[in-house]
Amino acid sequence: MPKLMELKGYGFERVGAWSLSDNYKYGVTFRIQQFHDKKATYAFVVGQGVKYIGSYQKNSKTILETRMKYYRTTNKGGTSTKNRERIRACLADGKAVHIYALYPATQARFLPSSGRNLADIERFLIKRLEPNWNDRHKSN
Repeated sequence: MPKLMELKGYGFERVGAWSLSDNYKYGVTFRIQQFHDKKATYAFVVGQGVKYIGSYQKNSKTILETRMKYYRTTNKGGTSTKNRERIRACLADGKAVHIYALYPATQARFLPSSGRNLADIERFLIKRLEPNWNDRHKSN
């Protein structure tokens, strides 16, 4: 089964997309149509491929839109910077990069009863879908 179909099967919805932009220092921006003000597990998808799975950090007040802004603006290195460069490279090659999200209200339908928080969902999905922008799946 293609990874995107599996992602949708878990309840993820397409909520936005990345685009190139000269209006931002690092050349990319995003638009989110829903869940922008929610804490959600999110995925970056290129074609039928799930490239990255993420969520807000434990005890964080970060919402989806704030998290995407961090990808767009950070210069501190690490995952956010690497993923922004990957997003920009895909867009420069003419490939769309979509943002999918799973809002917590729908989470329980696919996880074992022991895992209900966003960190558990993120770990489960990384292990299951093996997105190649998530370095963590390589050691699991």
